[in-house]
Amino acid sequence: MGGVVGMGPGLLNAFALRGNGTVLGWGINVTDVLGDRDGTVLGRIDGVSGVVDVASAGGAVVALKADGRVCAWGNNAHGLLGVEQLGGQTGRPVLVPGLDDIVQVVGGSDVAYALDRKGAVWAWGRGASGSLGDGDGEDHAVARPVRVTGLPPIRRVSAFQLTGYAIDTDGDMWGWGSGLALGPHAPDGTGKPVRVPLPGPVLEVSGRHALVAGTR
Repeated sequence: MGGVVGMGPGLLNAFALRGNGTVLGWGINVTDVLGDRDGTVLGRIDGVSGVVDVASAGGAVVALKADGRVCAWGNNAHGLLGVEQLGGQTGRPVLVPGLDDIVQVVGGSDVAYALDRKGAVWAWGRGASGSLGDGDGEDHAVARPVRVTGLPPIRRVSAFQLTGYAIDTDGDMWGWGSGLALGPHAPDGTGKPVRVPLPGPVLEVSGRHALVAGTR
């Protein structure tokens, strides 16, 4: 495997983005995230090309195409394929409606986020513990991406399980979703974005860790 420019690791599988815009996958294929095939060996995902970013979102995979649109494949139990009637699965990538001019995609535990060129964050999939940033902490699902409100212009997004993170253009970090990941900075039951106070501008977020560039 050569020419890899990005990775989209999952719990039971992994995905590699190559410089030519194709996606490779390997691991467990329970929900057709490796495409319509048997086995666990490395193979190309058919039906998708021109990809510039890829992320595992639990039972489904989301991929950003060079034209700013997003496609997904795998399980639609939580609406990650953008199909309003929940349920079913497919190994063939389908376009997620309502997303245009996207520059980054990330995935959590059956929830996905997309950042557009204007700095807005969009969420869809499983909304448990406020992971959609819509203020609803109940376990619900949204198939059509909704904008995460209450955020300033964002330059980078990240996700960990049922928590979304965003870094704004000033380097401040925001978070919403599972209170476990946000710790004492999560308001009880709101599921709305809150700024997480840190000593300096944030460069990147991975899991529950933030890389901070010194102090202000």
